[in-house]
This record gives sequence, C-alpha cells and structure tokens, in this order.
Amino acid sequence: MTSARDIAYEVLLRIQTQRSYADALLDALLKGQKLPATERRFAKALVFGTLRNRTLLEHYLMQAGPFQPERTDVRTASALRLGAYQVIFMDRVPDSAAVNESVRIVKDRCKRRKDAGFVNALLRRLVRSKSSLKRPQVAFGADEAKFVESAAVAFSFPEYLVQKWRHKFARKELVALLSKFNEPPVKAVRVNIAKITVSELSERLAKRGFDAQHSPVCPSALRLSGPGPLEETPEWREGLFTVQDEGPQVLSLLVGTLGPRSIVDVCAGVGQKLTLLAERFPTSVVVGNDIHLRKIQQSREQAKRLGLKNVRLVAGDLLSPSLRPKSFDLVILDAPCSGTGTIRRHPEIRWRVRTSHLRKTANMALKMLESCTQLVNQSGTIVYSTCSLEPEENEHVIKKFLSRNADFEVCRLPELPAPLRRSVGEFGLTLLPHFYDCDGMFFSLLRRSTAG
Repeated sequence: MTSARDIAYEVLLRIQTQRSYADALLDALLKGQKLPATERRFAKALVFGTLRNRTLLEHYLMQAGPFQPERTDVRTASALRLGAYQVIFMDRVPDSAAVNESVRIVKDRCKRRKDAGFVNALLRRLVRSKSSLKRPQVAFGADEAKFVESAAVAFSFPEYLVQKWRHKFARKELVALLSKFNEPPVKAVRVNIAKITVSELSERLAKRGFDAQHSPVCPSALRLSGPGPLEETPEWREGLFTVQDEGPQVLSLLVGTLGPRSIVDVCAGVGQKLTLLAERFPTSVVVGNDIHLRKIQQSREQAKRLGLKNVRLVAGDLLSPSLRPKSFDLVILDAPCSGTGTIRRHPEIRWRVRTSHLRKTANMALKMLESCTQLVNQSGTIVYSTCSLEPEENEHVIKKFLSRNADFEVCRLPELPAPLRRSVGEFGLTLLPHFYDCDGMFFSLLRRSTAG
C-alpha cells in the first residue's frame, strides 16, 4: 500500500515540475488508495503544511547544514522539505520516522545514490539543532528592503510578491494578510434557503457533531467545523446546502435587489455561482455557459442535487450562438485571473504570480468583459468578478473597459451589511482575507449609462 508520505511527496514533486494544483492532485491520488481516514488527513497536513512553509523550511535546513535549494535536485529538495516539516512542525511524528521515511523516499525516487546519504545527514543535523534554530522575525523597524526580505522568509512568500503588495498595504496590514494566507481556510456552506432556513440547517448539522456559526459576511452562509467531509452528510445529499466559501456568496447581496428575469453566467465552471443565482431568483431563467463539457456536467449534477428547475446549460464559448444577443437582464463574468485571493486554499499560487501572467489574464478578462456587452440588454447589468487581489486584474480592467466603452458606467452598490461597507471603492467591492476570513474577491457592477 502506498503511504501518506509517498502520496504527499508525489503531490509536492508534481507541483514543482508540472504546475499541478495541490487539492485536485491530492484528491486524485487518494482516490485510488485504500487508506484509513487518519492517513488521508496526515497526507493533506503534510502537503499543505509543507507548501505554506516552504521558504521557512529552507531557512531552517540552511541553518542545519550545507543546503542550497536552487542547486539541489528537485526530487531531493522536495523530500528534504517534507522531512523538515515533520521534524519542525509535527510534534506527534517521531523524528526518527520523519528522517527514515524521507531517506526511503529518496532511495526509491532519486537516481543518485549519494542523495539518500545527504538527506539522512542533513535531517539528522536538523533534529539535533532543533532547539537552537533561530525563527526569523519580521523587521518592522528596518529599511524597506530588509522588511520585505524578513517578511518573505517568515511567511514563506516570494520577495517579489511581498514587494508588490507593499505598494497596496501598510507594513502591519501586509503582515496580517500574509499571516492569514498561511492559515487553513474556513469551512463554509451556502444554505439552500428554498428548502431550509439557516437556523434549521445549523441545528441539524449540530446533531451530527458540527459546530455551526452564522457568517458575519453573508446571511445565508454558515461557518462549520466538525467531523468528516460535509459532502457525506444526508443534508448535502438532500440538497440543503452547497460547500462554498463566503467570498463568492457575497454576489447574492450585490444583485439581490435587481430582480432579473433572465441571467447568464458566461463562465459557469462547476456551477457554484450559477446555482447560487438560481436559488436566489427561483422564478428567473438562469443560463450557465462553459467551454468545458466536464464542467457543464458537474453543473448539471449540482442543479439536480439542489432541486433547481430554472437552470439551463450551454456548452460553448462566451459568444455561443445559443446565447441570444442583448437578451439578458444580468450577465455574470467570473473572469480568469491569478487567483491570489485563494492562496489559503491553493498555497502553491504564491510561487506562480508573474507580471507577464497578470498582463495576459488581464487582457483576456478585458476581451471577455467587452464580449459581455453583446449579451446584456439595454437596461441590464454586468457583474465582473475575480478571486484576485491584483489591481491589474481588477480596477485596471474596469478602468480600461470604461475608457473604451463610454456608454457604460459603474453602478452604485446596494446597501451592504456594515462589515462590508469599508471595502467599497471607486470601481466596486474588494474582499480581503484578513478583514473577513474568506477568500479575497473583487466585484464590479456595470450598466449602460442613462446618458448613453
């Protein structure tokens, strides 16, 4: 049987070499294994713990001995980080097991025989020096370069991303954001209020051992902690809720007063926002469009589980002939982006953000947004959203769109819950993880101006 450590190592290695995503890859690898629940949780803890602390682990390994991450074979470096995470952060794992299992993995997976000896020696040095290791501190009082360098090591972020965010956040706020990004995400659900009230679902899940708290961000959401996967509960199978972060759920607050009769989600994906809108507007026709047939099928299964009869699905690009021009009251564009608002969920994203990538996704998003103008009717609304914190993918896209489409303007947002009002800006609403304990999101509502 493949062990939890073998699976964790494979995930970490593929993230380095194939740009895989941790959660999807881990689920796929665990699916074919008959591992007990404790081992599955162990594998997940190893993967996400190692990813969230990558630079810090390298910092400790370099204190223990001659380790140069950029000059070490990727297979060997992955095993070293995995072993170091167990030694430093997992008190219940015997140091001997962490070292011996890492050496075994290197023997099995690395071509050079000397690599096993190197891993064995370095991890044993780490064990011996564990009590004297110097944890890096954020240099708040230092100059800018030293502050950025110290924060990058302390929270395991690349320096260029920390420096980029310094243009937007003060030092203390930036540290709060980096710290929040290294916490596991809150487990949240969207209550299907067509079938059950928030309080009733809370009571039912409490009887199954879940601790439920009402969301301060979205009235129809619950924050949950407790035993086992939520998708295995009878309540999930009955379609009483959907597992969804609170950030995307804020969409229902932004469009709740619009009363649209026809809605299209042009990049519906697996149907999270699509089904949210279908629940919120049960008498409206809600069309989901996506170019991926697999995602269309997942959306169909979601709608069926939730008992939604007002969902229609279309497979095609944004300008599919099945989508009649200027026929929708509400057009939703969840634009392609870097995903930096979801780093708690996808810690590997922090290593993938590049200026060239931001430019590419922003250009694509702008083209898609302009295509949406062909779908929305004369008095309708376009919602542009991302799960990014980057101005290039958010405000800059809206500003450029408005300069090229003079007949559109940014809509005034409806009255929002008090905690959200602080985050309303010139171009829309920005949700920050360290403010709301949810994914980072950006929303902008656009409509043809009365003058146009």
